[in-house]
Amino acid sequence: MTDPAPEIAIEDDLEVWAGNCRAALNDCSTLFQPFFQQQSDEHRESDQVLGQLAMSCTLTSFSALVLIDLRSVWDADMLVRSVVEGTCKLAFMCTRDEEERKNRVNEYWHDWREISRINRHNRAQEILSVGHVSADQRRPLQDLLLPEEQLAALKAK
Repeated sequence: MTDPAPEIAIEDDLEVWAGNCRAALNDCSTLFQPFFQQQSDEHRESDQVLGQLAMSCTLTSFSALVLIDLRSVWDADMLVRSVVEGTCKLAFMCTRDEEERKNRVNEYWHDWREISRINRHNRAQEILSVGHVSADQRRPLQDLLLPEEQLAALKAK
């Protein structure tokens, strides 16, 4: 029989670590306030997008830490991947050059949404082309299809 003591020690360490991380995230959350206050018209969209992305990463991190506290480390992994991706996007957009930052924020906030709409349309169309999809399964997929003129306009951008 194995000794359960090392497993308990690891769980205790995880709990302490998760608590310390939550405290650090709480302290860092106050740094986001400027993104939501005193915005100049020139930087309003950039500040809002960067602030929302940073806050989203923080809240998702809190959720991952709760899962770790509950000993669901493998479930937390999915959330951590999302946080890492969001943090990389945030770091990429946070450049000193204001014009470049504005372009990157615009690409993230507007252009990628349009590209995603085209991708969703294409995936839905591909699934619908399979003959054995029931009417109930077709309905939500048909909602993802874009009218031809709208699809052509998005592709032209």
